[in-house]
Amino acid sequence: MTSQIQTRRAAALSKHLDQENAHAVALGGKIAAKAISAKVSTVGLKASSMNVAADGKIAAGKQAIAAKKPLAVVHQVQVQSNNTKVVKATRARSQSAKKGSVETAKNAAKATAVHAEIAKGARADLVKVVKKPSTAAIENDKTVKPVAVAVPAASKTKVVIKSSPKTRAAKAAAATQEQSSEAVELEQEKVQQVIHAPVMMEPVYPEGVDDLDAEDACDPMMLSEYVVEIFEYMKKLEVECMPNPNYMESQKELKWSMRDILIDWLIDIHNKFRLLPETLYLTVNIIDRFLSLRVVSLVKLQLVGITSMFIAAKYEEVIAPSIKNFIYMADNGYTDEEIQRAERYVLSVLEFNLQYPSSMSFLRRCSKAENYNIQTRTLGKYLMEISLVDHRFLDILPSHVAAAGLFLARRMLDQGEWDSNLAFYSGYSEVEIQPVCDMMLEYLNKPCKHEAFFKKYASKKFMKASVFVKEWMSKNA
Repeated sequence: MTSQIQTRRAAALSKHLDQENAHAVALGGKIAAKAISAKVSTVGLKASSMNVAADGKIAAGKQAIAAKKPLAVVHQVQVQSNNTKVVKATRARSQSAKKGSVETAKNAAKATAVHAEIAKGARADLVKVVKKPSTAAIENDKTVKPVAVAVPAASKTKVVIKSSPKTRAAKAAAATQEQSSEAVELEQEKVQQVIHAPVMMEPVYPEGVDDLDAEDACDPMMLSEYVVEIFEYMKKLEVECMPNPNYMESQKELKWSMRDILIDWLIDIHNKFRLLPETLYLTVNIIDRFLSLRVVSLVKLQLVGITSMFIAAKYEEVIAPSIKNFIYMADNGYTDEEIQRAERYVLSVLEFNLQYPSSMSFLRRCSKAENYNIQTRTLGKYLMEISLVDHRFLDILPSHVAAAGLFLARRMLDQGEWDSNLAFYSGYSEVEIQPVCDMMLEYLNKPCKHEAFFKKYASKKFMKASVFVKEWMSKNA
């Protein structure tokens, strides 16, 4: 009996536990459903609040609502050892979060009210009221004037201008006329440009003269298209760069012999630095032009020479010697400041005009007609540099010196007569060259006074041109 009673009690207890479990599961489902509905309603409130903020165009309310988060219900289901399910519902947010959300909602409401007042006031201010003219004024004034109509600020505040069809037609006609006049002016300017444009005319060669520039048409470095205009410009420029041949008369302490000694010393420096020939010619030209304009004492003559070469090297060379190198060559007789001060003074006196077409430029042009014979060209360089050390050549143009040097070099090497090609490309006939050649021969007949000049061209680099000329002069004296 006792066992039967216990069995019945256990069955009843198990049935009771099953009913409690089912009741707990149902209760948990109801709680979860309520939580989900609460979450959905909260999200709906958030969406409606955001729509209200968007309609009112209030950024503050939008940020406040965006920051607000719904209260989430977290369900935790734990299974105990006695198979009992306990459903626990906890809130994720604390009381402080609730207070913060309430304050945010209040601030958003205040911001909405403030922005509504501002928008209302701005709408009233932006409406422009334009007084319409009276009927009598319109009748007296036959010209139709546009009337401005006020537009509410809510529709992007624009002032609409109404005009009559006659006014619009007149404006269109004026715009068309202006465009047509501008087109006519442009056409006239184009015509004037065509009329006044420089015409590239082909050079006219005399009979017996060959077009030696035609073979360089495919070489962009030779500038065969512009070579005639370039040398015409250089012929004009060489006249402007000529010094006063009698400037020594105004110098109180200087003599021509002192100038010759200075140039010979500069030739030695030029050779040691291995500078370009144009640098030496420009150096001598700067010295002569400066002495033509200013009186220089004997003490400052060397400073003028070293400063002139310093300027010419910076103008002609790719990599010019430093000022320290020039001071060393001057035996440390000057400081950096003295040379720089002298440089500024020389340039200001010459007005920064350093364009000088040297004899080397014209020799290259003449050598084209001579087929660039290296021996003739080297000998011509030596004969041309006589014009640097001898002051009697100061009034002779560089192009004339180049033609005379090439003419005399060909004569010493027995390379024929001065033909039509050489006369055309040099710009001088044999009759015009002969006086300058006589001056060169006169210098060569005298004892050598410029040792650096003679020693420079006695080296193998220059094919011992000075030695050859000395021997030729001794044979043909």
